[in-house]
Amino acid sequence: IIDKLANKVIYVLSQQPENKTPENIRKLIAFESANPLDPISLKNEEIEYIAKQIEHQFGLTMEEGTLIVDDENFEPWLQNKKANHDFDPYFWNRYEKLLLQRGFAPPVVSSIDNITDKVVGRLEDPNKKGQWYRKGMVVGYVQSGKTANFIGVINKASDCGYKLIIILAGMQETLRSQTQERVDEGYIGQDSSKKKNVSSKDTLLGVGHIDSERTPLTFTDKHNDFKNTHNFKVEEYSNATVIVVKKNTAILAKLRDWLKKNNSNVAGNISNLPLLMIDDEADHASVNTNNSDKDPTAINKRIREILNLFDRKCYLAYTATPFANVFIDPTTNDDMYKNDLFPSDFIISLDPPSNYVGSEKIFGSDSEDTDIVRDIGDIGDLIPLKHDKYLEISELPISLIDAINSHIIAKAIRLLRGQEYKHHSMLVHISRFKDVQKEAYDLIVQLRQDIEKGVRYYYKLGKNEALENAYVKSLYDMWDQDFSLMYADWDKIQEKLLEAVASMQVMLINGDSPDSLDYQSYKSGLNVIAVGGDKLSRGLTLEGLATSYFYRNTSMYDTLMQMGRWFGYRDGFADLCRIYLTPMTEHYFSYISNATEELRLEFKNMLAADLTPKDFGLKVRTHPGSLLITARNKMRSAEVLTIR
Repeated sequence: IIDKLANKVIYVLSQQPENKTPENIRKLIAFESANPLDPISLKNEEIEYIAKQIEHQFGLTMEEGTLIVDDENFEPWLQNKKANHDFDPYFWNRYEKLLLQRGFAPPVVSSIDNITDKVVGRLEDPNKKGQWYRKGMVVGYVQSGKTANFIGVINKASDCGYKLIIILAGMQETLRSQTQERVDEGYIGQDSSKKKNVSSKDTLLGVGHIDSERTPLTFTDKHNDFKNTHNFKVEEYSNATVIVVKKNTAILAKLRDWLKKNNSNVAGNISNLPLLMIDDEADHASVNTNNSDKDPTAINKRIREILNLFDRKCYLAYTATPFANVFIDPTTNDDMYKNDLFPSDFIISLDPPSNYVGSEKIFGSDSEDTDIVRDIGDIGDLIPLKHDKYLEISELPISLIDAINSHIIAKAIRLLRGQEYKHHSMLVHISRFKDVQKEAYDLIVQLRQDIEKGVRYYYKLGKNEALENAYVKSLYDMWDQDFSLMYADWDKIQEKLLEAVASMQVMLINGDSPDSLDYQSYKSGLNVIAVGGDKLSRGLTLEGLATSYFYRNTSMYDTLMQMGRWFGYRDGFADLCRIYLTPMTEHYFSYISNATEELRLEFKNMLAADLTPKDFGLKVRTHPGSLLITARNKMRSAEVLTIR
């Protein structure tokens, strides 16, 4: 309720920026809470809490990033189109209102508006006649809001006249489904999985509640990837069509064949439609890893085949780890595949909002948050870093038990801070093998049950009596050593322990488990320990991630960074977050963080040199030890340089 009230006040103030004074903020909170249709009784300290939240949001900033372009033979068009009296930014206006209603800081929304203008402005004018093909790349940060950015882009692209939008949403169905949900909410305005079975009013969500007059068409939903079972007549549909698919060879082949079938009707030739293809996690699977004298790898080939069906198209790559993409050979020129997928026309490097917690803040050379990292050096005695799927785990490492206790204490403190309806997640990523994940999962389930029993029968007792229970004592010790500065009153935390533990679920997130991190289904907040491996990495968002326990053996910059799901936004609980790593992995993250920032500096140097992506040789610092920048077969065009 408090969050909804705060978001409502933020939205009102975004329309009346001149009233954004401390006094007016507090008056507006009192006025909105006295709404006779839905009155809210607030204490003075609650009004002050909401006011501080709002002031924090208005204090956030977001730079507009770095734009590198090839302007040769490209004519800017977006501003002229927007100045036309007939131009209607219908889709963007809905999305902008949704962002503000969801509590996005107005300065951040303003920056998203400007950045997405830059991105769309580097695509081609969808009304331009003749053949054209633009390729670009947007480089963000892990868990920094790339999805919010590209949903803004597809809204604006629709306003400008793009008629077909294909989103390649990673390789895991969980990520594709999550992306579809975000597209439903921020662009379509309907729950795509229900619209055929329920009256349209009951299926509305997100932007659909703001205005449902125009609804884009989709042939996928959160439960179903693309199936070749649809008829599509180009001339009969005025709004855009969006398709969200996995990067799966069979799925892409179905999509290619369907597009070919709809390409045969001269009157409604689908190749005449302006296509925007957005490739999320573009460094993963999309890059051709075969030698130039062989056919491209399957997914890369399918992507190029689909693009080649269209006379007018834009390919837009999104990634937080662009190492593989910058090493694509820009000189490749094959008539059949039209130049591979090197972002030859533009690269945009995004800057995150000021409240983003990324690798630079945690692991960078000027890190402010290294105190959130904890050592898990004891795990090697029970789980060797290199192991097979037959490994049996007899007990949990002490460091993992500590991490679970940390997660429980953090939840108790969040309850005391009034965050009882917020998602609260823990990541346990210790093996790529499903059998080993299941072993860890079973032990964690048993531990959670034991902790709940101990807390249930002792938490109401006085402190001294309660601490006679070993599980309560372990929680107390964790609070005393790690959280007492954040919340000094143990008695109040003890009162919240049962709620913190009893609400906690343990889920196994892999292909063998029916468990699903469906945060939308938990309206009162999901409190979860998610145990898994690769399915928990690369693109999947763990909402309210407070505790991470990570132990994996990987030797590549991009793979390791994508496994780090703890980057993102932690407003209201950043001080409670903990990351459990081995010292070696912490060193790796620190090194990769600095190398990534150097690559971003390379983008700025490219801009300063007034050179295009094709002409400027991007360089990435190599690791002196065993770490690779990316897979060797993605670096066939790279050269090794020694810089002294």
